Amino acid sequence: MPLVVAAAEDASPKRSTAYLLPVSIKATSSGDSMFKVGAGTIWAATEQVDMSVTGTYEVSTTNGIATFWGAGSGESGDSLPWTLGVTAAASGISDADEFIGPGDEHPITRAKDSAYAHCKQMCGVSSTPDVKTFCESRMTYLKDRAGQALFSVPPEAFCGGQQEMARAAEQEPDLGVSIEKKLEAAKACDARCADYGREGCTLPGWPLEDPVGFPTENLCAAGNRMYLEAESPFVRRFPPWNARLGMKVGRASFKYREARSQGAGVLLEQSKTPVIGKAGAAFSSILARGPVSLTLEGLANYRSEWTASKEKVSWCRPEGDVPLDDDPSTTVPSEVCNEAVFKGPAHSNGVQLAAFIGGVDEARGNWRLSAGPDLLIGTGEERFLGLFRINAYLSVATASSENYKGLIRISPAIGVRSLKGKDGEFVAFLELAILGQRLLFSDEFDSL
Repeated sequence: MPLVVAAAEDASPKRSTAYLLPVSIKATSSGDSMFKVGAGTIWAATEQVDMSVTGTYEVSTTNGIATFWGAGSGESGDSLPWTLGVTAAASGISDADEFIGPGDEHPITRAKDSAYAHCKQMCGVSSTPDVKTFCESRMTYLKDRAGQALFSVPPEAFCGGQQEMARAAEQEPDLGVSIEKKLEAAKACDARCADYGREGCTLPGWPLEDPVGFPTENLCAAGNRMYLEAESPFVRRFPPWNARLGMKVGRASFKYREARSQGAGVLLEQSKTPVIGKAGAAFSSILARGPVSLTLEGLANYRSEWTASKEKVSWCRPEGDVPLDDDPSTTVPSEVCNEAVFKGPAHSNGVQLAAFIGGVDEARGNWRLSAGPDLLIGTGEERFLGLFRINAYLSVATASSENYKGLIRISPAIGVRSLKGKDGEFVAFLELAILGQRLLFSDEFDSL
């Protein structure tokens, strides 16, 4: 559903409060994975601006997406950092290209007439599924319009020989039967009325062809393309700009072994649950409109993180004797061994900066593509990560009531990473995400 459609009679936007239910699950080839769910609302703040507020709950891991369904426990168990976030956003409402003139001369109206006529010519000529669907939909549409037109036609409007049938039809308790009888009476009076689209029938409302009111999604494939090409200058499926601010706060849990005091030799089990967080801003804008519109977007955020130590400590204790497989009469001492994380988590801060340029399918709203640099500068083990990233968004499902989309995002990236105390190295990642969101653009401050 377009955000704004310019019509000759009324070019003002019609917007109502809607609910946002974002959900996403992401996995990367590096093992970083994330699951997020949220809720929010969007409303018209002014004639030219929409406002939205969204709250989210997010869990993440660096140990692969399977961790979400089988997180470990005990001393070597995986921790699942979680955050609660809120994003406030403002979106512009664009004015569609203006057309001055009568409604039946509007380019969209004329395009719909031409597309409908093209599809109509294919009925009885082509048997492709899209043409068949159009022809069947057209007959249903015309029959419905005939029923609406005949509902208010008095019996006196019919020819003399059919007025009694028309009166009997009005006495029918079943509306469908009543309309069918009136249709039969109309056809008996004038054969031209048997063709819903034919000129010459004297009944009110004939001819019944009304291309403008015919559902666009039921046009044949060729007609649909004709209509979309003509419609694109007058339709705005995405805001001309969107700005977002937000923050997230949560905790990460860690278990590890470490001496309680400096120099002590006993490694005791310890735990820490520090606060983690993120704050930042993001924007997106459409620079040039067309069937494929030019886009520019970017984000900047600051993050405070804790990372588990990669060092391990292990210990064993005697646990009886075990017979050898090849010589059961001989036994050897056995041990039970344990392993735990050695040392507590390390704190780090980081700044992420990203900017992308790309294109979006504004004619149909089915895909978006962008590319650009994505940089992370940190104080932890990973000091610098510079990537060139490509983001491809594909719409795989749409809830028509709210234009809510189910998306797949595929993001390959290549670049350079610098670790603490080491030389830079070449890296390559592939990220796959399944998203549920309102548009092809994000409503959150830390994603694009």
